[in-house]
Amino acid sequence: MAPLNPNAPVYFPTLSPSSNITFFHASVNRQCRNNSKLKGQHKPQDDLELFHFKDDHKDDEKRTTVMIKNLPNKLMKSTLLKMLDDHCAQENKVIEENSTTASEFNFLYLPIDFKSGSNLGYAFVNFTSAKAARRFHHAFHNKSWNQLHGSLKICEVTYARIQGLPALQKRFKNSVFICDNEDYLPVYFNPSRNGSCDSKQHFIGRKIMKL
Repeated sequence: MAPLNPNAPVYFPTLSPSSNITFFHASVNRQCRNNSKLKGQHKPQDDLELFHFKDDHKDDEKRTTVMIKNLPNKLMKSTLLKMLDDHCAQENKVIEENSTTASEFNFLYLPIDFKSGSNLGYAFVNFTSAKAARRFHHAFHNKSWNQLHGSLKICEVTYARIQGLPALQKRFKNSVFICDNEDYLPVYFNPSRNGSCDSKQHFIGRKIMKL
């Protein structure tokens, strides 16, 4: 799989041979670039990305987790959260009259290069329903970022390989992020965010300071 953004630093986790813990840290980037021909290299997006949206696909009724690709690298988590909140609020205003399933999300992970502070060009979001995921796809897939942060990228939205909040929590619960900012960790929200109500974020995994 080609890198999502050729200008972004390569980002790999390493696995501790004696545990199930996944370590995320910036120093791995340089090491992996120097050993790019080694077999068994592992990218976090390889675990998570899988399916494209398709019309009338029965399995789509069960899928709620999406991968957002081609993000502007200077996009901050707070800006992405506002974008998701605004989208949900707008969708929910439309559907209130019909009393259909609301647009809400309860998980967000925006991978960050810990050295530069820039994101790696992609993010993962779990919506609380398949309908909400499809609404987001319809609103953002193949749309321009309108030169947000000077970016000319075109947004792409696909399904993630790991689906649903419980599976995502299991995937990241033993992860260790070697960074100085807890805000770089994956988060889940309780209650789910819908663009109008307050919600508390809970970090998944843990951070440790680099020695």
